[in-house]
Amino acid sequence: AKDDSLFAEFEVQKFYLQHYHYDVFAAYQVLDGEIDTSTPSQLRFNFSTNPTGDISGLEAQFEPTLDALEFKRKPAEVEVGADVLAKYVGEYELAGQTVKIYVKNENTLYAFVPGQPEYELIATGNHKFSFKVLDGFKMEFHESEDGAIDSVSFMQPNGTFKATRKK
Repeated sequence: AKDDSLFAEFEVQKFYLQHYHYDVFAAYQVLDGEIDTSTPSQLRFNFSTNPTGDISGLEAQFEPTLDALEFKRKPAEVEVGADVLAKYVGEYELAGQTVKIYVKNENTLYAFVPGQPEYELIATGNHKFSFKVLDGFKMEFHESEDGAIDSVSFMQPNGTFKATRKK
């Protein structure tokens, strides 16, 4: 994004994206810093959303004789130190189940819900994490007034669920 405009930048080419309809944008080449609108664009970028409404990827057909290419959006990761991750470690009560949060390999946070596989978490902001393999599933830890982590919210397509830390 630049000012009020959206661009797509590849290693050898840059495109200005003009809204076409819904989540579809027409792509116009940027040549020598100028947007070339002299030729109508046939290239379309179709953004897709996940069940929680976040942009999860885009599809573009660069070559008319080939299938469209799909690009998956990766959450922007932030660096979190082992000392910060340690604040989240513990057991949390969620609808009668115990969710375990723990660290593996010194710097990777995981969540385990009984009856499910363990889930690797990706730090995306202050106290915020996304599930590495579940698109649209996120977690946010909550601090009490004394700075201790006392609960966590699980945001998923079917709702937001809060779990309180066990003492």
